[in-house]
Amino acid sequence: MLHKNWNLKARAEERIHEMSLLDKISYVYKYVWGHQYKTTDPIASTLVKQNRLRRSEYHRALNTEDVTTLGLVGDIMWIRDSWKTFLQPEAKKLLEENHILVGNLETILSSKYPVKEYLPDRFVFNSPTEYLDSFQKENVSLFTSLSFANNHTLDYFDEGALDTLKNLDQRNIHHCGVEDSLQQLYTKFSQNNISFGHYSATFGMNDLNRQKNSKLRINYLSKISTAASLAELDLSEVLSAVSQMKKENIQFIMVSLHWGHEFEHFPKTLQRDVAKKIIQAGAHCILGCHPHVIQPYEFFSINGYDPTNMEDLSVENASPYKALVCYSLGNFSNAMITVPCQVALLLQIKFFKNARGELDWNGPITKLLWNQNEPKNRKMTLLDFHSLRLTEKKKKDLYNYLLFLGTHIYGQPNFFLEKS
Repeated sequence: MLHKNWNLKARAEERIHEMSLLDKISYVYKYVWGHQYKTTDPIASTLVKQNRLRRSEYHRALNTEDVTTLGLVGDIMWIRDSWKTFLQPEAKKLLEENHILVGNLETILSSKYPVKEYLPDRFVFNSPTEYLDSFQKENVSLFTSLSFANNHTLDYFDEGALDTLKNLDQRNIHHCGVEDSLQQLYTKFSQNNISFGHYSATFGMNDLNRQKNSKLRINYLSKISTAASLAELDLSEVLSAVSQMKKENIQFIMVSLHWGHEFEHFPKTLQRDVAKKIIQAGAHCILGCHPHVIQPYEFFSINGYDPTNMEDLSVENASPYKALVCYSLGNFSNAMITVPCQVALLLQIKFFKNARGELDWNGPITKLLWNQNEPKNRKMTLLDFHSLRLTEKKKKDLYNYLLFLGTHIYGQPNFFLEKS
């Protein structure tokens, strides 16, 4: 029997080393059966206020001239098998629409270690380098930048992480969050005369000994998953990185944070407070990862951009603009077996010049994909609810999940069902 506070005890972040057997059972229960599409945190009522605004921005982006498109996805994870064949043509074509594609790499990519097809020992992940090559067009990676600071970075110690960085470099994929030097906090790149900066940080590692003994430069945001208030957190590094990117006149600053709690469908108010601090330092977009499920996103108005529909924040020496906080982008490619973990999200932002001649953007456009996780026949396809061949139970689970997403992102329960 699960204990009274099983949901809290099932949270493994920054306490995996002290979890009891009952806590671990609670964790498994939470993953397989315990998805709760509700929360007692007041942030839920805050997020629902923007449902109409999200719909408006979605349709505005659909009609925006395609100058430059930024695609955002979540966790790129170990998928067990079918490394070369899982990405289906229609899904790949969707990814190819983006001029820039950003995600979170949550697996080691190394030929020095075994690639296991069954449950990895203690949940450590390694994937073949050909996995990266699935996301290519004419031998050029579809991914522009990947965050690599997450709780699996040291699954195969420093050597595995360094080998992963080498494989990213060989494919000209920018990366951030982990380096073999003390110099670089973030990466930067440009596309169509727009400059981008990308910083990432994680709450920590699954193995505290590996974290303690690592010689790598890894960006940490300690206690982000366990703190009760902002006063317990040290945000100095991330704020410094954002400030530095702002001084370099980088036009669109992205911050990837590995935070929150696995399999929970809403963020915490503390995460919103942290996001606001980072935005006030000058960030334009916060990309949350780690929960493995999609959470609602939120807009903020900066210096009077749209104070009627968004909370307005002040940023020094900046023209009015809007900022985006994606609390969790969920999973992208993965081998998980529950519906919320199998649904993949692609957000698309459309950049343009506004009436003042300044960089602005519309969106995001929300597109869903599906991970068909059948052994030896894994496929990532576009999510079309009406054409997917699923068991009756899985079909019902997917129906309920799409109702939840439609309700809490756009205020229209059938939004994703109608789109399908």
